[in-house]
Amino acid sequence: LKFGDEIVSYGAFVVDAAAQLNNNFSMMNRNVKIKKDGRPDIIPSFVEAVSDTFRNQLLKSIDIYLSLKNALVSSDETKTREQTEMFLESIEKVDMSVLDDEPQEFWSEHFDMIVSHAKKIIEADDIEEQRTQFDFLSQSLIKTIRAFGTNNQTYYVQHCPMAIGNQGADWLSDEPAIRNPYFGDKMLKCGSVKLELN
Repeated sequence: LKFGDEIVSYGAFVVDAAAQLNNNFSMMNRNVKIKKDGRPDIIPSFVEAVSDTFRNQLLKSIDIYLSLKNALVSSDETKTREQTEMFLESIEKVDMSVLDDEPQEFWSEHFDMIVSHAKKIIEADDIEEQRTQFDFLSQSLIKTIRAFGTNNQTYYVQHCPMAIGNQGADWLSDEPAIRNPYFGDKMLKCGSVKLELN
């Protein structure tokens, strides 16, 4: 330091305030996820805006998703297909007519992605393609559960950095223990809890 230099002692807070104003990830705004390409993926909160009826329908589908995830943990291609068919039937029964405009628009976008990748899991020729499509399905499902809430149920967003050709991939679990759906018995405990939702 030289005489006359100024020391900035609150710069982090200025930068953080700027991030908040731009709806970017900040100390106070943690509902923004950074995509793999570096751009922010903003996840709104509709917890107060949606009814428990809608949320309960969504969570019923999550229960089936967990069975689908467990089928992938077991590397059971047939059971994965069967559980995905059940999941698809359940998610298509979620009544979005009870949502207001903004939550409905968010739901519609992610619902279409979820349905598309669920169908691709069903049509997949092998377990590895099922796992690839499961990654895409999980990304959209995690965003919806973060946006709409869990009715005080606890879920864990878990992450394996080596999944999908070392690109890394997430999944939802109802327990903190890692049981990896992308590798099964080969690397059953590879991963970590990334986020707790409740």
